[in-house]
Amino acid sequence: MKLPDKHILFVFLVFFSLFGIRLYYVFQKEGLHLDETLSVVLSSCNEYGWTRIYNEDKIYSGKEVRDSTFFENGSLANALSDVVRLRADNRDHPHTNLYYTCLRLWFAGVKSGDMHHIIIRGCLLNMLLFVFSFCLMYRLLRLLFKDEWIVLLGLIVAFLNTAAISATVFIRPYQLQEMLFIWLTLLFVRYYRSITTHEKIDTWQNLLVTALAGGLVLLSGYFAVFFASMYGAVLLFVSFRKKQKQNIPFFCGAFFAAFVFVFAFYSNYHSGFFSDRGQEAIAKIPSGHNFASSCFWLLKQLRQHLFYVAIIIVTAASAGCLLWKKKLHPKKSIREDNMLWILIGIAFSWATVVTILSPFKDTVRYITPALPFLSLVIPLIASKWDGSGMRICVLLCYAALYGFVALRADRINYLYQGVEQQMVFNQKPNVPVIVRVDTVFVTCSLVPYMPDAQKYEFTFSREKALEKTVKYSEVFVLDGLPKEAEKGTPSPEMVFPSCYAVEKFKIKKAENFYNGYHLIKTEQIRW
Repeated sequence: MKLPDKHILFVFLVFFSLFGIRLYYVFQKEGLHLDETLSVVLSSCNEYGWTRIYNEDKIYSGKEVRDSTFFENGSLANALSDVVRLRADNRDHPHTNLYYTCLRLWFAGVKSGDMHHIIIRGCLLNMLLFVFSFCLMYRLLRLLFKDEWIVLLGLIVAFLNTAAISATVFIRPYQLQEMLFIWLTLLFVRYYRSITTHEKIDTWQNLLVTALAGGLVLLSGYFAVFFASMYGAVLLFVSFRKKQKQNIPFFCGAFFAAFVFVFAFYSNYHSGFFSDRGQEAIAKIPSGHNFASSCFWLLKQLRQHLFYVAIIIVTAASAGCLLWKKKLHPKKSIREDNMLWILIGIAFSWATVVTILSPFKDTVRYITPALPFLSLVIPLIASKWDGSGMRICVLLCYAALYGFVALRADRINYLYQGVEQQMVFNQKPNVPVIVRVDTVFVTCSLVPYMPDAQKYEFTFSREKALEKTVKYSEVFVLDGLPKEAEKGTPSPEMVFPSCYAVEKFKIKKAENFYNGYHLIKTEQIRW
């Protein structure tokens, strides 16, 4: 059914509202997460900031450090050379090379060490991916719901929540993965319905499209293997049950072709399963305690970022009214809306698995790509109301609730507003800085915030760091990781930047300084 003109206008109104909110927060973003800095370092195939320490015998300016860490070569040839290197090995085995490749091509022709320029340009790539996500989600909702108002509600719930907005301002693969998940889900719904109606789907065109979509989903992150496998298992089961056995070799062939594409795009794809993170994830599977704590964290993250307390109350009240009016029949609804329940069930199952296997429980970014499908429960319940008037009221209610929270900057992650001004060392750019590097996280946390003209020296040794201070009358010393993180990698959600900032001090005599090293005051920087 073709949408009336007025509904097309409402779709564009929703789109520009969602796009505008994201664009606003892109320009409100003032800092880089540790992983975002690593996105730049890894995509540009830089050694500095990853495996190479700055020369211990050289004094750098802040600008020199940033330029050598970020995009130091603006030629197109260099960008293509980096893409070739990323195909062989992205050096970050817990992640694939797809996002790093896209980011490198997006920055082709750019030579910049300016943090704010990288923030704007990097987030604009996510803005472009969001546009594709919106278009694909719109087509998916049109397949799932007949009413135009419910389609609009589905778009609002899927993209106006704080997790979805945070993914757009986070220069990491999650916005890309969300888009690819929606594309694969769109194919899944079409194939599922074609199988139930005995339509032919085993064509070469469908095989190529499915292999491409499946391959890109697998390349979006290693957890995506579970997501694609769940969809494949359902389609194989439905094909067998509906006696469409000719579809079974089709889907198996598409899955095999997807892996051929994956290894052609990233020859080192298998390394992720044997990386430290991969082994860590496998070790978590047998733990019953880990399962219970993971379910707790999953529900907590969903409440904070998708199903707010007010949303739960309104949804429960709506469902209660429908039950009271006998317009909602749970058993009948499951039969009629089985496709929606399958999508919700797979999304929740995948989010549970990911929470169990993920390295950090208290972060929503790992499950963000599944939230558009978990959010389907709201338009599903709203679709049971009769009459456009009531559905419009429900739509406006949810839009107001989600919009109110979305306009609160404190609820959006990864903005780091005011962080640059709170750094101790960069508030006195005329005072030199000595950095003792004991992990890559130290330099990557500090580099974005270095003033152009400030002097920097680097060393691995604490003793050598002390020796370097002798020639200065006033100096900052940044000394490694926080004490509680010495036994393992700190969570970047909890420690930012990953270092201690030693307060500015004056040296009168070297021997007094060495003897009084324990008197140097330190303070942990936290946000």
